[in-house]
Amino acid sequence: FLLHCLREQAHSLPSQADWNWSKFIEVASAEMLAPALYGLLAKQNLVNDLPRDVADFFFAARELNRERNREIMERIEILASALNAVGIEPLVLKGAAYLLSDVYADPGDRFLVDIDFLIAKEDIPTALLILGEHGYSFDRVDPIDHATNHTFAVFSRSDSMTVDLHQTVGLGASSDVLPTVEILGRSEVLTMGSARVRIPCPTDLVTHHILHSQVHELYRDRIWTPLRSLYDL
Repeated sequence: FLLHCLREQAHSLPSQADWNWSKFIEVASAEMLAPALYGLLAKQNLVNDLPRDVADFFFAARELNRERNREIMERIEILASALNAVGIEPLVLKGAAYLLSDVYADPGDRFLVDIDFLIAKEDIPTALLILGEHGYSFDRVDPIDHATNHTFAVFSRSDSMTVDLHQTVGLGASSDVLPTVEILGRSEVLTMGSARVRIPCPTDLVTHHILHSQVHELYRDRIWTPLRSLYDL
């Protein structure tokens, strides 16, 4: 039923006597798709047929996620503005890039795990200083990512989402298919208030998405691609 919803082919609600809405919510949440469900069910004229508490849950999931995403975008603008001041335009990757590129018509539909910035290797030392000035710190460098020159570290602070600072777009063949210098060179500048960020060109956005789900994540994720990745695509 979740797959039918994502394909917008759910013509009716499940009619099985033993259908378990709690289990459906659990699966949708585990796949990080709960915020998208209210809009999808509304498009298919099924919201009014849902049990009231189920409809309320999916509505709340979307609206709370919308507010969370608004705060995340404000954080991206603050950090990008600080980086701009020292001549760096960070390239935004993955979930935030999908929102900035209007891949999702409703910004409340996409749940973000962290903020991903791609920055030229020579700019990393300066970016580290800027993040530190804004209260970000890291516990340790990921030994696998650092050894393969993928990311420097995941930065965090107590009141906001973590920042993943990338030097390349991924492990394995990812950086060969999409070298940092090329994805930065083809990227497009986007203004966020007083800040300037970059987003991958459409082809690179799709290519990186496939590489990330099919190549980069395989060593630590699962056999089947997460449903959110399929829905993003």
